[in-house]
Amino acid sequence: MLAVMFALQLLATASASPSPMAHTPSVPGAPEFVQVGSIVGLPADSLVRARFMAAFRGTFAGSDVPVESRSESGTWSAAGVASNRFRWLEGDPAEDTWTLDLSLGVPPAAVVPARGDQPRRVLESRRRSRGMIAALTVTWPRTGERGPRTTSERVAFAFGASDSTGGAGSVGVPAIGYRYPWDEAGRAVARLAIELMLRQRGDLDERTRVAIAPATRAEAGR
Repeated sequence: MLAVMFALQLLATASASPSPMAHTPSVPGAPEFVQVGSIVGLPADSLVRARFMAAFRGTFAGSDVPVESRSESGTWSAAGVASNRFRWLEGDPAEDTWTLDLSLGVPPAAVVPARGDQPRRVLESRRRSRGMIAALTVTWPRTGERGPRTTSERVAFAFGASDSTGGAGSVGVPAIGYRYPWDEAGRAVARLAIELMLRQRGDLDERTRVAIAPATRAEAGR
């Protein structure tokens, strides 16, 4: 009789234990990992890509991100910081991670025309525009009974003058091109991705957004 009771107790314990492959809700405040699905549109230049990606990854390592709030008149102003629980995860695809896909519209490189014996030169570090368009798609992993959720957003932004090629606040671009701040661009795109994930989790309302200064947002549609 004792042996039968012991066997029934083991069976009940096993039935109550979750499967090793089960998807469980994340603990509040615990890190949530993000993996890249694809990044399309970055220039082929290795130095440009390195600057962008270093700032992009570094942004995910921060414990918080700056946020802005919208007033009744529609003006956005600094409103402190929001906690950033998202952490970049390198390597093979893993379970229970967010997936991020990026498609970037970057301005064309500046070109120095051929002159005399000097051949035509393409200046990858300089661009013919100060803007960028980021199309982001994030997928929230399955949790418990809830399946994966995917959200997309398209955001355009631009930088002001940051060097001697233009006056303060100037949006014009000199003939030699704009010295594009690829590190700031990587930081801005990462913050946009974090914003999208925070909003999908319900951690940001419609009157709050992540600040991407020194970049300035523009209308781009969705």
